[in-house]
Amino acid sequence: MINKVFPGPLGHENNPRLISMGKQTAEMVAHFLPTAQPTLVKSNYGLVELSPGSIWSGDNLLVYVCPEEVFFTTGDTLHSLSVQKFIEERWPVSTLPINQENNEIVLVQDEKESLQSIFVPWYVTLGLSPAKIGLFYSRNHDTLERLLYLTPALLQILNTCRYRYHKLFMPIPSSTDAGFAINHLSLKCNREGVAYFIARLLKNPQPPNKTLGAVERIVSNTIAIVIKTIDALEKLFYMVVSYNLTKIVLMYLFPPAGALMPWVDYETVKERAITEYSEYLAARMGEEGYFLSQSEATEILRDLVNDPGTILKLRDLEGLLIRFIPIIKHLHTALYQSN
Repeated sequence: MINKVFPGPLGHENNPRLISMGKQTAEMVAHFLPTAQPTLVKSNYGLVELSPGSIWSGDNLLVYVCPEEVFFTTGDTLHSLSVQKFIEERWPVSTLPINQENNEIVLVQDEKESLQSIFVPWYVTLGLSPAKIGLFYSRNHDTLERLLYLTPALLQILNTCRYRYHKLFMPIPSSTDAGFAINHLSLKCNREGVAYFIARLLKNPQPPNKTLGAVERIVSNTIAIVIKTIDALEKLFYMVVSYNLTKIVLMYLFPPAGALMPWVDYETVKERAITEYSEYLAARMGEEGYFLSQSEATEILRDLVNDPGTILKLRDLEGLLIRFIPIIKHLHTALYQSN
C-alpha cells in the first residue's frame, strides 16, 4: 500500500465499519501493524491502554488505534469502530491486559516487524487469518526465526544445484514428494520469497520429512554413488596404466607375447563402469518415484563424475537439508495440531 492512512472518514460509528476483506486485509495489516503503537484512551472505565498486536478469542487482532477510532480484524475482514464502543463490546477485559485474563498474546515490536513479510504469503498460501498467523508465529517464535534464518541459504543452494545439475533435478516429476519440494522454487531469497517457500511446505498434508526428505535422500544417495564411481574409476585408471605398461615391456622383451596382449582404452573402460554404476542411481531414484532410463541415468552420472565441484556442492545442500528438515517438520506438526 502507498497510502499511510486508513480509507474513509474517522467517525463515531456504533456498529463496526467494514474496511477490507481477504488479501487486502492481510496487506493492510502488514502495512500498518509494524508501526502501530500502544495508545492510552479515555473510556467509561477510565484510561485504558490498547496495544496493537493484541490477539484474543474469536479470531480477532487489534491493528491500529487512533484517539477516536480502533481498527481490528475478525477472521479475514478489517473493521473500524469507535473507541468507546470497541472497549464496551469487543475488548475482552477493559481493566486488564488481554494476555493476563485470556492467556492469549500481545505481539511485541520485533514480532510485528517480522510478520510484515509473512502476512500476505501465509494468508494466500495457508488460508490463515492475520490473527491465526500472529498466534502461530508467536507460539513458535524461536523455531520460526531459525527457519527464516536458514531458508535463504537453502533456497539459494537448491536453485544453484537445480540449474547446475539440471539433468538430475529438473526432470523430477511434480507429482513426487521430491518434485513438490523443489519444482517452482522462488528465485528470490527475500523475506516474501522465503515466506512463500515455508508456507508451501507447511500447507502440504505430507510432512516435510517426506517432501524435503525425498530431496535429501536423492542427494545423499547421489553423493554415495558418485563417490563409489570416482573411486572405482581411479582404481581402473591405475589398472589400465599398469596393464598397458606391461604390454610395452613385453613387446620390448618378448615381442610375440606382447603382441598377443590387446591395448586397453581407458575411456572405453571408464564408460562401461559409469554405465554399471548408473544402475544404482536409477534404482535409488525409482524409490522416490523418479524413473530414469538406463541412458538417462548414465548421462547424469557421467556429468556428475566429470564435474570436480559435484561432491562439495551436493554435500553443502545435504548439510542444509539435514538441519532444515527437523525444524520445518516441528512447525508442520504444530500447525496441524493447532488446526
